[in-house]
Amino acid sequence: MGTPQEREKTPNQLPFSESTRQVMTFAKEEARRRNHHYIGTEHLLAGLIQKQPIKNELSKFIIDSNQIKSTIESIIGPGAIPVPVDKEIELTPRSQRVIDFASDEARNAGRQKIKPQDLLTGILIEGEGVAFGLLGRYGITLRKLRRLK
Repeated sequence: MGTPQEREKTPNQLPFSESTRQVMTFAKEEARRRNHHYIGTEHLLAGLIQKQPIKNELSKFIIDSNQIKSTIESIIGPGAIPVPVDKEIELTPRSQRVIDFASDEARNAGRQKIKPQDLLTGILIEGEGVAFGLLGRYGITLRKLRRLK
């Protein structure tokens, strides 16, 4: 069966950096905490805002990561049934596409591993989902993010 990181990896996907593995762990913990039986883009974003480089990126938009976390919690309520401890929480198809886009982004930048910033970019490239809508609500677009780099 393998670790969550191994299961999440698609054939052409680059491996995660250590920092991105931590993001994925945070995302999984957030999903479990909210009684969600899946890892959606909102969970990826919740994991991302735990990392300093992403907090720095968001601060350029004059956005506090705590604002985003509270908005995520107000948009998606808790699930009704707790996730059993032994149950593996899987990525949604949209979250997998985000990771695939992040892998492409890292590869195009000449990196060998997916960094958290690539996941943030992947959310914006994917162009749908809770995280994309939430970032748009704060005026964060792919074009603006790339201009800041």
